[in-house]
Amino acid sequence: MTQQIEHYGVISDNILPVIDIQNLPLKKGKLVTSDIRECSDDYICKLYLLLKNVGIRITESFLYGISGPNRKKIQVPFCNGVKASSFNYFFFNSPNLEIVDLSNCYQVNNRVIKCIISNCKKLRELNICGCRLVTDSAFNTEFFSPTGSCMTNLKTLNIQGCSQIIDLQSIIKRTRDLESLNISFCRNITISTFEDVIQCCINLKELDISSCDGINDNNYEFNYIANTNIEKISLSRSKLSSSTLKKIISSMENLQYLNLNYNVNVNDEVFYEISSKLMKLNTLCLRSCANISDKSFFYLGESLRELEHLDISWCPMLTSKTLKYLALRYSRNNVKKLKTLKLSQNTNLGNFFDSDDNFTDTINDYRKKIPRLYLNNQCESSSNDIDHTQTLNSTNSEQNNISESQENIFQDKILEECIVKLIQNANVKTKLVGGGLTPLSMCLIIKYNCETLVNLELEGLKNVTTSDVLEHIGVLCRNLKNLSISIFENDDLSIESFDKICRKCINISSLSLDVSNVESNYHHSSIINCISNGDSLLKLNELSIVINPKIGISDENLDSLSSCKFQLSKLRIKNFQGFSNDYFKKNNSKFIKLFSSVIEISLSGNDYSNDDDVILLLKLVKVPSSVELINFNNISVDLPKYIWENFQSIKQLSVFNDKTKVLLERFN
Repeated sequence: MTQQIEHYGVISDNILPVIDIQNLPLKKGKLVTSDIRECSDDYICKLYLLLKNVGIRITESFLYGISGPNRKKIQVPFCNGVKASSFNYFFFNSPNLEIVDLSNCYQVNNRVIKCIISNCKKLRELNICGCRLVTDSAFNTEFFSPTGSCMTNLKTLNIQGCSQIIDLQSIIKRTRDLESLNISFCRNITISTFEDVIQCCINLKELDISSCDGINDNNYEFNYIANTNIEKISLSRSKLSSSTLKKIISSMENLQYLNLNYNVNVNDEVFYEISSKLMKLNTLCLRSCANISDKSFFYLGESLRELEHLDISWCPMLTSKTLKYLALRYSRNNVKKLKTLKLSQNTNLGNFFDSDDNFTDTINDYRKKIPRLYLNNQCESSSNDIDHTQTLNSTNSEQNNISESQENIFQDKILEECIVKLIQNANVKTKLVGGGLTPLSMCLIIKYNCETLVNLELEGLKNVTTSDVLEHIGVLCRNLKNLSISIFENDDLSIESFDKICRKCINISSLSLDVSNVESNYHHSSIINCISNGDSLLKLNELSIVINPKIGISDENLDSLSSCKFQLSKLRIKNFQGFSNDYFKKNNSKFIKLFSSVIEISLSGNDYSNDDDVILLLKLVKVPSSVELINFNNISVDLPKYIWENFQSIKQLSVFNDKTKVLLERFN
């Protein structure tokens, strides 16, 4: 059978080449090959994903063909083209399985789970994410051996989105060695069950309870205070109060990863608990935590010395003070440098507000901490020592006479003087008159972390991402792989600096660029040219551009992009206005290189392209998996149906305009 498969171009020394789909043994779009037992587990998994991506489904005979006692791993997510009974046959005949991934296989039910647990005694990892037919009874131990030995080897369990699972007692009593548990989006699991999990699963290291609405403290008080071994926890969109969050944090001193994204109850007090208790923390995600302020980063100081990944995007209360505190923090050599920094859409970072009244309560602590942390010996390694003693040598009588507002002004003055000294000492240059302490503080952060930064997100930061910041990224950040940034300025300096990013940051694989505020046609086109010129961005794999809707993307811009040397798998262009359908038809062959390798494509905003133009473009995309067309206002209501029926590789199709709203998803 191996030779037969080789004939189809599927197997060559266990390596997946380009498949000759025309010669595969297909029946009604399904692969009917029934005997490939000789293939390795990894090969079977890769083959399945490859076939799925080009719209080919497997059949029962495929499962029969790969079953057997030598099979140790099966990963078939979104496999909805076979019956549940076929899975039962497979698991009954594959008793040595250790890793099972049936995520989003909607036909998987309790019988399938019972069959797995009863027969696969060596099972270590089970992923049934999105299997909504599975209930608590699937894990009821009365169906298994009295000692529950069938589950004792289980290390990883993912039941994300299994909404009918309510009680985890049957699981946690028999899986004492469980190390990773994902129960996110199981909305009926309660906080008492959560408490039982961390008490009973003493070896648990990873826990995800994101979007578990039932885990709240409305009618229950969380009382667990003993330390746990948990190293990674996700609590995004949690309903827990700030007091309960502080208790949880206090019980998890071994945490290395903490995700609190979209938590309305995360405030400065919770952040203080984090910064004072979690000394091993490496990753902190606080995206869209609307109640944290600059005060949190005042608390941060030199705490969390192991922190390398920080996401504080979409936090509206943060101002330019946060940038200054971060610049002060990373001027020191006793904290790890950042690999990830996400600040996008913190629209107030470019502003500087007066300190709120809360800061007056800590002004004395501030006077003590800031000199110790940043001022007395700021540049120990520098020959030019910085002397701040004059700034701080106010007499006690003078300090006692300072009003609250004066204290705030005094605090701001200290902070600004610190930043000015750091700018001078770090030799941070500006091309702009005045420069501005806010963007130059950002420059300091970049300079201190330039050797380690891999992921940087700075979208929507007006008055922050100036040409100076672009210049520092382009000149210093050679290891950068993922960059999201907005350009606001209509000047040649910004273009020159962005060009340095494209030419010198040679490791960038993902670029998200917002130029919707660039109003000059010349500068707009110059930015597009920077992306596609010569040997720029050769490793680029994902590109997202938000264009000024008044300008759109022109034929010349598309020409420029089509000449690029990088190969994209994901392409997103917002505000596609200006695209000429006649030009695209006449120059269709030019765009083969740009579109041929794209798997996910999202285009929005076009009043000119008709059905034929869109179909012509999609035909350039060899195996599209996700297609999004937003506000293409000249297409017909019949186009989505045509695309769905004629492009079988598409798993997700979104078409939205005034005439039609279509969202389709293929699960097999």
